[in-house]
Amino acid sequence: MNQATELHSSTVRQISLIATTEVRRLLSQTKGLVTLAAYVMLWLLILLFLVRDAVNLMLHPDAKDIVMQVLGEGAMSNLFNWPVEEFAMYWVFALGLQPMFAILLGAGQFADDIQRGTFRFLSLHASRIALFFGRFLGAMAVMALLSGATSLVTMVMAMVRDIHLALPAVICGLQVWLVILLMLLPYVALMSLLSVIASSSKQAVLYSVLFFTGLSLLVWLADVTVAPLAYLEYVMPGTETQQLMGVMPTQAPIFLKVALIQTVAFLALGFYAFKRSDV
Repeated sequence: MNQATELHSSTVRQISLIATTEVRRLLSQTKGLVTLAAYVMLWLLILLFLVRDAVNLMLHPDAKDIVMQVLGEGAMSNLFNWPVEEFAMYWVFALGLQPMFAILLGAGQFADDIQRGTFRFLSLHASRIALFFGRFLGAMAVMALLSGATSLVTMVMAMVRDIHLALPAVICGLQVWLVILLMLLPYVALMSLLSVIASSSKQAVLYSVLFFTGLSLLVWLADVTVAPLAYLEYVMPGTETQQLMGVMPTQAPIFLKVALIQTVAFLALGFYAFKRSDV
């Protein structure tokens, strides 16, 4: 029993160490820094121009009536129910853009190291289960830091507009941040799988494009060919995005069950492929 406990404790320590190292690696390499710079610049533009202008429009007395007349009852009209308008708009952009960065940042989890053969050295100091899940958790930690930073900036924007929104902004920001992270889990897990079977991070990104494009086409063809193909939609991360846009964070967890199942499935396949790979 003690030996099993020590082995488990050692694996947990290894996973934690590898995850921390992965965060440092992604934040120090040129490729990672370029991606992070693009992330920061894009979100600054979105927050300072699109989100701020959209909030000003939402605050207009007739804005909700106009939206209801043009679009009817739907996701956009539900945005007016948010306690903090800045986070209502941040929510829309985050659901659409954060998965893209999760794919880009998660593509290098294994592919480049496998190509260089450096996993042979790493495997001498850590188990494969620690290497695989440590890299996955490291990629998720990076996305947690980035998402947290943009959420924090959005909080500040809301407080600057109205200091009385301080508490609602903090609560709403934390809720949005947690839901976004849950939504990103299957994307990073998918890249864990694809980066194991790809020969480079660029190829892993290409595989992800083929994965999403191919499944989207099959689901679209299901309406005119074989109806059961429509169930392939549940294999593809992001199937709940449209539903999430129409709800607030407190209502979101009910729509994330499929995302959690996808995460477990992708991680299981990825670890199986990693365990059998010759690295």
